[in-house]
This record gives sequence, structure tokens and C-alpha cells, in this order.
Amino acid sequence: MKSELQNKLSLALKREVDSKFAVTQTEDEWFHYVVVEYLSELRKSVNTPLELVQIDELIAEFNRYPLLPLSERKKLCQHLVGLVKKHSKEADEGGAGVQQRPYEPAELWEEPVSKLKGVGSKVGASLEKLDVTTVWDLIHYVPMRFVDRSKILKVKQLRTGIDATVLGTVVDVKLQKTYRGYRLLTVTLQDDTGRVDLVFFNQEFLARKFRRGQLVMVTGKVESNHGRLQLTNLRSDSFEVLEPGKEILPMIPVYRAGAGTTTNTIRKVIFNALDQYSHKVPEIFPYWQEKGFLSYPDAVEKLHRPENQAQFEKARSEIAYREIFVLQVLLALRKKVIGQAQGISFRVERDWIEELERKLPFTLTNAQKRVILEILNDMQKSKPMNRLLQGDVGSGKTVVAMFAMFVAAKNGKQSAVMVPTEVLAFQHYMVFSQWAEQFGLRVGLLVGSLSASEKSKVKRYLKSGQLDIVVGTHALIQEDTSFKDLGLVIIDEQHRFGVYQRAALISMDKSKQPDVLVMSATPIPRTLVLTYYGDLDVSVIDELPPNRKPVKTFWVSEKRRSSVYEAVKRELDEGRQAYVVAPLIEESESIEAAAATSLYEELCSTFLKDYKVGLLHGKMNKEEKKNVMDEFRKGSLQVLVSTTVIEVGVDVPNATVMVIEGADRFGLSQLHQLRGRVVRSSYQAYCYLIANAKTQEAVERLESMVKYSDGFALAEKDLLLRGPGELMGERQHGFSGMRVADLIKDMKMLEPARQDAERLVSEDPNLERPSSSFLRRYLLKEFGDASFLLGVA
Repeated sequence: MKSELQNKLSLALKREVDSKFAVTQTEDEWFHYVVVEYLSELRKSVNTPLELVQIDELIAEFNRYPLLPLSERKKLCQHLVGLVKKHSKEADEGGAGVQQRPYEPAELWEEPVSKLKGVGSKVGASLEKLDVTTVWDLIHYVPMRFVDRSKILKVKQLRTGIDATVLGTVVDVKLQKTYRGYRLLTVTLQDDTGRVDLVFFNQEFLARKFRRGQLVMVTGKVESNHGRLQLTNLRSDSFEVLEPGKEILPMIPVYRAGAGTTTNTIRKVIFNALDQYSHKVPEIFPYWQEKGFLSYPDAVEKLHRPENQAQFEKARSEIAYREIFVLQVLLALRKKVIGQAQGISFRVERDWIEELERKLPFTLTNAQKRVILEILNDMQKSKPMNRLLQGDVGSGKTVVAMFAMFVAAKNGKQSAVMVPTEVLAFQHYMVFSQWAEQFGLRVGLLVGSLSASEKSKVKRYLKSGQLDIVVGTHALIQEDTSFKDLGLVIIDEQHRFGVYQRAALISMDKSKQPDVLVMSATPIPRTLVLTYYGDLDVSVIDELPPNRKPVKTFWVSEKRRSSVYEAVKRELDEGRQAYVVAPLIEESESIEAAAATSLYEELCSTFLKDYKVGLLHGKMNKEEKKNVMDEFRKGSLQVLVSTTVIEVGVDVPNATVMVIEGADRFGLSQLHQLRGRVVRSSYQAYCYLIANAKTQEAVERLESMVKYSDGFALAEKDLLLRGPGELMGERQHGFSGMRVADLIKDMKMLEPARQDAERLVSEDPNLERPSSSFLRRYLLKEFGDASFLLGVA
């Protein structure tokens, strides 16, 4: 701190105290301006997140100093005197000991890894494949495990059968070929108590790493060979050549490495990042000290360079808590915004509900009636509805949505139904049109494949109010789409949409908030409901319509494929219909379409040559898709060969067989969703999973499909098998912040993190305090709708 600035502050402070805190002026400069100048300079030399937050809060208070009551001004000046004394003392003692780097938080999520030492184009490309593109990603890349070197043993202390760490000097290096053709590298280490051999199989490239006289630390399993002690099961990350004066880390992190890189390379790059940036890690959890947490910079450091396993676990759990907290803040902001918004208080008449129920061709289940009542109760409130509707495949979620749309139309309001695929949009459009016609309601379709003139016509009708209901895909949220009076938004298959798309649709009517009903196609585990949908009330249809028989599911190897199609033919001969789903090829819709076409041609010329077979895939145009679906729905086609475009919503009650080729390539949720296409009638339905599973996880998926017909049980199993990130499709979902947290392991953090988030949003709704500044910036970077939420919170 420059002495002239300190002298200037001392004079200004003395004058302010003498005047009894009357907001004085010195040499044409107000007292509080001098203080802010001093604090801004002091800010550059602080060493911890806490000090930085305290100084930022003081700056904010002194900027409004003239507006404060006298008692507050006096307290602030007393605080300032204490701060000046503390930092003057530290400055006097600053020559002693190691100089600590100032704490300089920065938005490391904006800093590319390419700026780091050791990251060239090749390493950068390899890191990108691991979803590591920024310094923030890199310092949150969690080690798979550690090599524990905290307890170094002498050679004489080694006992066969134990894992041990030894420090010794290289006295011999031998590379030999065994009689079986293996390459055997033996490196002999010596300490002051004896010798031990390090044995590496088929890793002759490591020979050039060793030379006599080197000091080496190694961890491995102790064995004995003809009386000589050996360390075996060694890999390239089992040892470290120590340079003179180099610090010995007690715990060596081991990282998952992709193609083109190694765990050693990743370790070096991460350590470089820590050396260069750890003092810049911004604090995003305002209550860290109150909770007894490590500061964020310390936690990140201990995540990679802990002294023991317990220190690593503490650092990992505290970083995980921060990540869960961030998501809960977003949910708390959404909930607060919805709660503050002016909604639509819909009128609900008993006669309307009875009229709609009378015209249904079936009887509602008790679960459907309960859920309809929950939704209609929400719609009558002035606060906007924000509800998640869950139910198993075939439980009747669509008809529940009809009741909500019917009430909206009776109130003169429009409804928008947003779905993930055009096939599902066509399906809903046909079902809703047929139903709405009975009541004189008008339904429109808005999807990407419509011609420009067709889209323009639908948008014109929406704006003029000539449509009561519109069904569409992402085309619904284009800027030139507007409604005359939007009252209800229904989002089908929520986890296919990013939060940004959802926010865009909801915020189309700026004057008031429409009611929102989110429908999940398959059950979502409770953990994920709390995590990703904590801003929504939840309704569950936990009952299937009567007379629905569980689908009989069979896992069949590829060599018994012909027996599956024999079973299919028996059902076709009984007058039923069947689906055949081509293997999933995620890399390309074009390749997937080609695979479906190839399968279609094969079946038409072999197993199903005497039957009427149709083909459906994502590369077909709108008219082709519609014609094929109409033909299948009418029964003109007996078999539909398809890609996963039929995964959601396609409803043909006469179809009782689902064959899934290459079933091991699909996730549990997808398999269950596909199986759900044949749970549409009282006929016995069958699902055949054709696959030669090559991994244990695939075996477990297929066995679970055979064992469970309940979607809620399968959802929990899928969460355990794949983890939350893949299950929810994080990148598509709109949240990519879970780098360290594991929602299964860290489930107990959800509730306290939610409470902390709600407290923060209550205390600081727009995250404007200095202690919230980096949290605010992080939210704006990670979440598409954060700017909208923070703007109105």
C-alpha cells in the first residue's frame, strides 16, 4: 500500500471522527471517496476469498455512506480503523516467511486450457474428448484413485502379499525376453537396508525412463521370487523418478485418460493449472466459512494434491456440495419468479368436466381422476401452475393434459403443446384434433418440416386467436411466433429440452405467466426429481388402465433371431401388428436411417416376405412419415420397421409385438419406452430383445427389462447403471455443472443445499452482494435462463 494513500486516509479519517461522522470533505474530495480509493488498492493484495468478500462489502457500504444513519456511519469507521491497523501490521511483518500470492478470483470457466503449459493441439484435442475445454473443467477433473505414498517402508520392512511404497536408488536395469516371448523389464532399487526388484511385464518402453543413480519412489505388491523380493503389478503411474530437491507427494492422483494422452500427462497439466490458477478460483458458495468448509481454492488444491484420503474426501464432498448448491439456487430462483408472477385464475365448472368425461371412450382410473383434480386446483389459483406430471408408459398422461386444455379453451385461452420429435407432434395433432372436433375447438400443427406458407398460416391463426391449441416442436419458440392469449403450456418429454427452450416458451407472454404442465414420458427417479425439477410440484399417475396385461419380455441371442420372427408371424396371423426397431446408431441420423432401410429390405426378402411391411425413419419427409403412420394405424401395414422415432407417443392399440434389434445399444429408459408402444390394449403383448451383450452393464440392462415391467423400478435401476448425467442428458438438459458431484453418493446433500439456496435467494434475490458476484456470473454462464430469472427475481 502506498504510504501517501495511507497518509491521505489517516487525515480524512481524523477529520471525519472529529466532525462526529458528518460526511466531511478534504481538499475537494469527499471522505468516503478517499476510503473507497484506499480499499480498492488494498483489495489487490488480499490473500483469501473471505478477505476479498469483506473488503468488497465495505466498498459497497462506503459508496452509500452519506445515505446511512449516524450510528451506521460510526460503526463503519470503527471497522475501517481496525482493518487499517491489521493490514499495517501485516505489511510490517511481510518481509518474514514465504510471500503468499494475492487472491485474485477470475472467471476460470472462460479460460481455455490451451493457455496452459504442456497443452498443445494434440493434448488439447484429447482433453476435449474428455469434456475438458476450460481451466475450470480441468481443475474439477476428479482423480479415479490415488497411489498412497504416505507410508514409505524400508526394504527390510517388506512382507510378501502387502502393497507397499519404497524409496531407493536405481542400481541395475535389465530388459529380457522370456521363453514365452514376453518382454520383462527388471529395475533393482537399493536403500540402506537392502534391495528389491521392480518387475514390469511387456512395458519395455519404460526402460528408457530408468538409469543408475536415480532416486525412485514406487508403489506395488510385494512378492518373492527365488528368495528375491519383488514389487509386481507395476504400471507407468506406479513409480516416480525424483529430481534432487523435488517435494515427495504423499498421494499421487491417477486420472482417466482418453486416446492420445496418459494419466501422467493429465497430472502434469492439472498441476500446472493449480500452480498458475489455484489462487484465482472464485468462491461461489457464500456460506462456506459458516459451514466450516475449506475455501474453494484450498478445496480444489486438496482435490488433486491431498496429504491423505480423508483430506481428498473432504475436498471432493465440499466441491460437490457447491455444485448441488448452484443448481438449487437456480431452482429457487425459478420457484421465486413463478411465485411472484401474475398468473391466470381459470374458472372451472363441474359441468365442463362431466361433459368431457362422458365423451371419453373409456373410464378414467382413480389415479387419473386424482391428478386431474390436482391440476385443475392449480389452474384456479392466481399463482401460475408449475407442475410435473409423471406416469409409467401407457398410464394415460395425454388424456389428463386434454382436461387442462379443455378448461383453458373454455376460459378463452390458448394452449401450446411442445414435443421433442415431429413424429410425436403428428401423433398428438391427430389425437387432439379428433377429440377437439367434438367440442368445436381448433387445433394447429407447427413443425420444422412444414412449408414456409404453412408455417406462416399457422402463426397468423395463433396471433389472431383462430387456433385454440397448437402442437409443435422447437418451431414454437421462434421469435416470430406469438399468441393472442396463451394460457397453458404443456411440455411433453421434458428431459429432451434444455431449460432455455422451456423458459423461452413460458416467457412469450410478457404480461402474465401461463400455467405450465411438464409431462415426463417415463418415470424419473426421486433423486433426479429433487435435483432437476425442484422448482415444480409433482403429480404421479401410479395406476395403469384396467385389463392391461404386463408385456411378456424375452432376451434372445442373435443366433436364435429366426425364432423371434416365427413368433412375430404367429401374432400377425392372429390379426395383430408388430414393430421392429433397427439398432441404435447415435453418431448419425443418416447412418441410422440406412441401417433401418437395410433391415427393412432384409425382412421383406426373408422372414416377413409374405407380409405387408412399412419403413419409418427420421430422414423421410413429412408426407412420407404421415402416410406410413396412417397406413400402419389403419392396419394396411402389418409390420413397421423403424428407428427410434417411434419411441414416444405412437399409439396403435392393435400392435402387440415389439422387436428391438441390437437391444444392448439402448438405455433402459429407451427400451422401456419402446416396449410401451405395445401396452395399448387388453391383448397380450410381447417384447423381444435381440442382442449378444458384450458388457456387464448391457447384461444388467437386458436382465432388468426381462425382470421388471414397472417403469419406476426400472428408472431407479437405470440411475444406478448409468448415473444421473447420462440419464438426464446433462448437456442437452441445460446443466453441465455436475463435474464433481455424484447424485447417488451425494444424495444427502440435496436437502441442506436446497435450504442454503432458498436462504440466499431470500436474502439476496438478484445475487447483487459482493459475496454473490461470482455465483451470479457462474449461473449466467452455465444456465440459459439465468439472465431472465435474475432479471425478474
